[in-house]
Amino acid sequence: MSIEEIEGISREEFWKRYARKGAVGLVGGTSWIHRAICEAQSLVTPNKKPSLWAHAFLFTGKRPDGHDWIAESDITVELFRMRIVNGAQENRIDKYYGTEKALHCAVLDFGLNDPDADKVVQKALDMVTQKIMYPISGLFGTLFAYLFGTEKWRNLWNTRDALYCSAFVQEAYLSAGIDLALDVATTNTGPEHLWQTKVPHKTYFLK
Repeated sequence: MSIEEIEGISREEFWKRYARKGAVGLVGGTSWIHRAICEAQSLVTPNKKPSLWAHAFLFTGKRPDGHDWIAESDITVELFRMRIVNGAQENRIDKYYGTEKALHCAVLDFGLNDPDADKVVQKALDMVTQKIMYPISGLFGTLFAYLFGTEKWRNLWNTRDALYCSAFVQEAYLSAGIDLALDVATTNTGPEHLWQTKVPHKTYFLK
């Protein structure tokens, strides 16, 4: 793995420059839920400090509207529109222009060929169509797995047919025969595991 640290550009420019169909995006924001997820992952970081990463998603490519789009498993709450979206969904990358959701930003580019990128994206969009849910209870199951070193075991707290963000990414990559987190069950795969993956890739990290 090689890391290229990027400085002096905005988040918008960073995403535009490094987004690539099939690549993985990582973010860590300033919201309380992001801070809590980062803190929980200190159990699996090499230095035992909080992870930088609270959320992961997949780039699905640029659309005719001129924007890069992503597929992700997330909980979106829009109080003014009386709208809640729980689970797999598509969004434009401009969702992650601000620091609340993306204080830290990274792109993991695995250099996928077109057929593999298509497999990954097709699987992600299939999960969106299936309305895969975001399992809140699964987060607690993963925390206990990290505490007791049982990440390789299936997450018994995970809701059936539900995957949180990084597990969603892992499942999409498995469809192309690529395991981003060896020795970790899909339902326990955290954003930090994706960051530490041993699969050859290039990392772009916005400082």
